[in-house]
Amino acid sequence: MVGSVYLSILLAAAGWQISDPVVLKKAQDLPVYQHAADPNFWAHAIPDQIIVKFRDDYPVAQAKSEVEATLLAAGAVEVVKYSLTGGNWVVVRLPKADPQVALAYMERVMRDPRVEYAEPDMWATAFLTPNDPYWSQQWGPPAINAPQAWDITLGSSSIKVAVIDQGVQYDHPDLAPRFGSTKGYDFVDRDSDPYPDANNEDHGTHVAGTIAAEINNSTGIAGMARVTLLSFRALSETGSGSYTDIADAIRATVQYGVKVANMSLGGPYSNSTLQSACDYAYQNGVLLIAASGNDGRSSVSYPAAYSSVVAVGALASATSLASYSNYGSAQEVVAPGSNILSTVYPNGYANMSGTSMASPHVAGVAGLIFSANPSLSNQQARDILRNTAVDLGASGWDSRFGYGRVNAYAAVQAAQGGGNNPPPPPPPPNQGNHKGGPDKYGYTWIDSHTSGGPQFVWYTVSTQSSLNGDDQTVTLNLPFAFPFYGKTFTQVI
Repeated sequence: MVGSVYLSILLAAAGWQISDPVVLKKAQDLPVYQHAADPNFWAHAIPDQIIVKFRDDYPVAQAKSEVEATLLAAGAVEVVKYSLTGGNWVVVRLPKADPQVALAYMERVMRDPRVEYAEPDMWATAFLTPNDPYWSQQWGPPAINAPQAWDITLGSSSIKVAVIDQGVQYDHPDLAPRFGSTKGYDFVDRDSDPYPDANNEDHGTHVAGTIAAEINNSTGIAGMARVTLLSFRALSETGSGSYTDIADAIRATVQYGVKVANMSLGGPYSNSTLQSACDYAYQNGVLLIAASGNDGRSSVSYPAAYSSVVAVGALASATSLASYSNYGSAQEVVAPGSNILSTVYPNGYANMSGTSMASPHVAGVAGLIFSANPSLSNQQARDILRNTAVDLGASGWDSRFGYGRVNAYAAVQAAQGGGNNPPPPPPPPNQGNHKGGPDKYGYTWIDSHTSGGPQFVWYTVSTQSSLNGDDQTVTLNLPFAFPFYGKTFTQVI
């Protein structure tokens, strides 16, 4: 089997050649079409498990026999599952784990006018970097001014925060007060009990403790906020989970009335089903927060990289980005991520490191924001996280720290004021940075890759001013320094 898959990956090097123009139109924007020739993509895919998304106006749930007959006739051996949350997609299993078989099957089913798209399911993993030394003190909450924020609010049980992760030990002594009668849902085993399945399944419990371990109860640690937790188990005891289970969990946040959802997980490739689930939840008022990834590379993992998700990088200290933390154009904020002490299953505590540990700090701050002002929209809360962050690195947004280190105290103060501050400007393209000049002078930049290597191209949007004259373009080698309005601005890559 391994040899067969390897051979088929080599055959996929030619890409996905689609002659049918109808199928090509459906496929050309799919991540699988863009990465069909990439062996690493298939290493993260589940090539014998295909997602078939039907048009929203076709009632999949009411036409299961017809749907299954269609999908099996096209070459699937069984229907694995349907979306539990109205996603209008079906997952089928193919006779072999072969990228060429997968591509051929997807092309066949996309000829059906009822099918919107088809793509392979993908694996996501928990972003955890284990660290053996036991550290008995918490540095995360003080670094982001949580104690000062607690003087204003400790949180509110009316605010629901979902932990999309491994199962959470909801009867842990430090977590039990933060769970209501509804514990969540297990999307892996597809039942209503999201409890860990094995003693080593403690990632979700660690994340939950950072968010909401009971404060001031003379037991264990203090979480960020006294909110109500829900455990949405989308990763198994192995630390991995399918994109479809994660997508269902994301969509379920709307049905459960969740305000904030934390996702300390991800994968290196995008997926239409995962992205549409994030967009659906965000459009319905859920603030989605996810870990940027632990590869130390200059691109953020998915789902954190989606525009509907707040991407969180990890700090090794109050001012330094952890060496393992991903960064890039999607980086939004950073938070403590190294040597974080929190709850683990069963009934214990341990230190862990990773962007998985940074993300729940931000989710906890978001819980405090909504506790201080439940009327805020998810976009207003997101703007508060950005506007109140402590700037680190280059002035303003930068690709390593985003808008900076979250600041719980300033965020809660802003929430009390209504959260009506204007949002900060969006990050510039191509993981770069720009600064300077009065607001009335518009300018932007692009990263130009020429034969001489990366260069910085600066030009004005406005005809009112420019670096050396109206509408003038200046090309500089990287790294660079240039004067503008009496100051010198730099870019380092």
